[in-house]
Amino acid sequence: MRRRLPTLLLSALLFGLLAGCGEDVATMQSPVMARVGQTNLTVAQYTQYADVLVQRDMEAIAQSGATPDQVRQAAYLQLIREEIFLNEARRAGVGVDAETAAEVDQSINQAIQPVGKGIAFADYQTLAKSSSFPSFTDLRTNSIRQTTLDKYVRTIQAEGVPPKLHLYLIILPIPDETDQAKAEVKSQADDLVAQLRSGASFEALARTYSAQQESASRGGELGYITLDQTPPELQPLLGALEVNQISDPFEFGGGWFIFKIADRLTGFSEWQEVLQTPAGQTYIDQKVAEYTTSGDFLPYILVEDLPLPAIQQ
Repeated sequence: MRRRLPTLLLSALLFGLLAGCGEDVATMQSPVMARVGQTNLTVAQYTQYADVLVQRDMEAIAQSGATPDQVRQAAYLQLIREEIFLNEARRAGVGVDAETAAEVDQSINQAIQPVGKGIAFADYQTLAKSSSFPSFTDLRTNSIRQTTLDKYVRTIQAEGVPPKLHLYLIILPIPDETDQAKAEVKSQADDLVAQLRSGASFEALARTYSAQQESASRGGELGYITLDQTPPELQPLLGALEVNQISDPFEFGGGWFIFKIADRLTGFSEWQEVLQTPAGQTYIDQKVAEYTTSGDFLPYILVEDLPLPAIQQ
């Protein structure tokens, strides 16, 4: 029996994608492999995609026992799937815009150096190389595509996907179990809630006051989570919060907790969730079938005729 390529490896393909996955890099020397919407994908683009996958994930490929043919099939399928969803994003008006580019640039700058320090061009190139991209332009373009995909899939409503909360949190620890200590910290929590409800920045206050360092560094952001991923004691409170509403202080786990829900999703939170969940795979299969039936996806070259990735056996 042929072993299937692990889901982890399939999801890793996205991060191996270089900038050259659009029509702009198509050349007369490279035949068109397939058309998705109005975008032509060339054999050269596929080869670049597969090569980066192999370079970045050789160890995972070896552990999976995947053959070159299986990697070729996985790279082809993932490239087509991604381009279909990018085409859907364009149709929905969720594209590569100035706001998305600014978000990506900010994230990249934060990844290089702490805020307040200068950044040289060499720093960008070093980041690209450490991420297995040949240039900073490739890294930035891929990041914008990833962000576009994440934004688009949040607009999807699909069966079997539990609702998610985009949750923010500030924790004020109670130093001891005395009533005085609890009251003093509760007073501080009440003051923060009053500031937040008067328009103060949740992110700024979280960075200054929250005891949970990991989320505090992100302005209190916990990310997208389902209600059943939170402790049962917190579920009634979080289930009743409206979007952008600031909770009353809630005593829990040795501290006073303040929550904000920035968004509620009825679908996927990111592209990786689409790739890695049964509901996401079902949605992908439906969309590929829809494109195939409508003629929006036209393969010109058989998968088995594409170049084999150079995997050491």
